Amino acid sequence: MRLIRLALAPAVLLAALVLAPQASAFSQPEQLHSRNGVLKATFTAAPGSAMIDGRRVHGAYTYNDQYIGPTLNVKPGDTIDLRVINKLPEETNIHFHGLHVSPAGIADNVLRRFRPGKSYHVLVKIPHDHPNGLYWYHPHLHGQVNSQVFRGMAGLVSIKGGEAEVKSLKKFKRRQIALSLAEFTPDGSSLVNPNDQNDLQTTTLVNRRSDQTISMHPGDVERWQIANISNEGFLKVGLEGHDMWIVGEDGNPTRVAIKAKTIMIPPGSRFEVLVRAKSKGTFKLKQYPSFEGFNSFPGQDLLTLKVSGDEHPFTAIPRKIRAFNDLSKSKVTTRRTWVLSFGPNNAPQFQALINGKQFDPDRIDTVAKINGVEEWTFINQTTEDHPIHLHTNDFQVVEVNGNKRTPQAPIDNYILPRSGSIKIRFQPRTYEGIAVFHCHILFHEDSGMMATIKYVHSGSSTSTVRAAGQPSVHDEAVAGARVFDAGSVEPIGGHPEKHDHAMHAHAVPVGYGPGGDPANPGVNAWLFCRLD
Repeated sequence: MRLIRLALAPAVLLAALVLAPQASAFSQPEQLHSRNGVLKATFTAAPGSAMIDGRRVHGAYTYNDQYIGPTLNVKPGDTIDLRVINKLPEETNIHFHGLHVSPAGIADNVLRRFRPGKSYHVLVKIPHDHPNGLYWYHPHLHGQVNSQVFRGMAGLVSIKGGEAEVKSLKKFKRRQIALSLAEFTPDGSSLVNPNDQNDLQTTTLVNRRSDQTISMHPGDVERWQIANISNEGFLKVGLEGHDMWIVGEDGNPTRVAIKAKTIMIPPGSRFEVLVRAKSKGTFKLKQYPSFEGFNSFPGQDLLTLKVSGDEHPFTAIPRKIRAFNDLSKSKVTTRRTWVLSFGPNNAPQFQALINGKQFDPDRIDTVAKINGVEEWTFINQTTEDHPIHLHTNDFQVVEVNGNKRTPQAPIDNYILPRSGSIKIRFQPRTYEGIAVFHCHILFHEDSGMMATIKYVHSGSSTSTVRAAGQPSVHDEAVAGARVFDAGSVEPIGGHPEKHDHAMHAHAVPVGYGPGGDPANPGVNAWLFCRLD
């Protein structure tokens, strides 16, 4: 297990004095918008300092020098066209969390590797019927995810408009609230090393700051889109003196508006709530103390709601939001069971396991057919909660700890309770390719609590391990990029001995194939590697 540091009281007091910020008006990260159906941008990933909570802080990893990168605002049917330049001292890549888009080629492909000093093309086509809501992006290079997200490499994706827009919610003012965890050195000059993170000493920031103010008139109703883009925070939030009505979860509208005093938001999840300002006064959006079985998260004030001025006309909260295809009533085509556990305490390094195995990027763990109905049971053999996240396709939770549950919305992230179980159903749609599912405590993901899923239109839907002599999973996943993005792999020309096989574990060269891209002869030779 990662060791938790014990802080001395004087150091904590000093940090509190140094870090106390001045209250500020509510602000959001830089907003980028699509034009003529395309959002085109360049992201430069680099180490250095960044403005965090109103001051310059060192030890950050950023996109375009921003702790919390720009928000990508797109419509259904748009294309996200990114050039990612990697100036980090390590590999990285990028994942679009929650989006129902292709996991293959140069789209939302987490098996790509962006090497230091190189630039890469990312092209994500959003379906015309994509649900409206809040999503996010972050690195997903196995082994580096926790550190890179904690240091600041994350940002929001907002989808709005088109046939999927919920008309009853359209009239409400939207606010994007990105929650991230930061822990500073005692003098406040730098982020701590991610390996030394102590969640009891973290500050939960709202859009990079710890004390912002939202102003509303009595009677106003606003639509707050709250995203937990932290590396591991379990954040229990509530608004003093007010109810919240949940109208969306993980980018999908709920069946009905759900009244709540507090909401537990695990890492990776997003909730969309309606807030009606009551009588004049000052109220706090609070984070309440929570415990996920191993880490504790402190109570704190996240932002201030100031209600003042003339009372505005009453606006009703819509009760019915949007129906969806409830898979709890569907015929199941395939059932699978996944057991989450930790490795033995005497292991040289901490191990987080699914079905007794650590993640292997060159192994296919399961195959699922497009349009089939999958029912998966997750069993937690640890005493720690695990947020389960599935890429590419949303799922519905139909059972928790053996108790049947009516799904309120399709989601992509849900807490598997400590020493408990959940049962989910989902129907893969549209896209073939290799994706992953994993625990969204990113330290656990990096430690192996992740597995691959291959979506196919036809063929076997049983769990498989790649047979000897077949191309690696990484090869197969990025095959669609070989012509369009030769930078995804190192050209090796006529020298097979220079090919970097480390990314393939036990690969050995067996010869060349045709170049594929005439402009880059030889760059596809790696596609013909085979594994023992």
